[in-house]
Parts: sequence; C-alpha cells; structure tokens
Amino acid sequence: MERAKNCKLCGCAMVWENPHVQGHYHESSCNIEDCPICHDCMVEHCCQTNCLGCGYGQYPDCRFSDMKRHYMELTGEHRQIEDGFH
Repeated sequence: MERAKNCKLCGCAMVWENPHVQGHYHESSCNIEDCPICHDCMVEHCCQTNCLGCGYGQYPDCRFSDMKRHYMELTGEHRQIEDGFH
C-alpha cells in the first residue's frame, strides 16, 4: 500500500500509518486511487468545473463522469455531461 496521503484540498487523511504497527497503512473510504484529492472534494470539484478545463479527469474518457452525472442529478442539475460544457 502507498505511504500516508492527505487530500490536497481539504487535508483529510486518506491513507495513514497504523500508530501501533509500523509499515501497516489504513485507507479511508474517501481515498481515490491515483488522485491527490478525496472523494468529497472530487464531487465538489466535478460539479463546479467544466470538464474541458479539468486537470484530474481525461475528458471525454473521464473516470469521474459517472460520479459527476450522479451528483448533478441528485442536486437537480439537468445539463448534459457528454457535451463538456457544464
């Protein structure tokens, strides 16, 4: 497992070392593999960012597009994810 990792935006611990067992790490459910920010920050980022200007996903094949679609539907946003101008 990777070393200790905190969210680049909010600072929450996503991966941390067990204080009683050196070299043993715990992973939070908010950790997203190969991403410097936590799940909550990613949801906020996705819902507020135009996909064409995002530095985390690879539009049009962004691995976060389903998450963005889901949370925008929950908040009543009805824009099309596929057009990239949301």
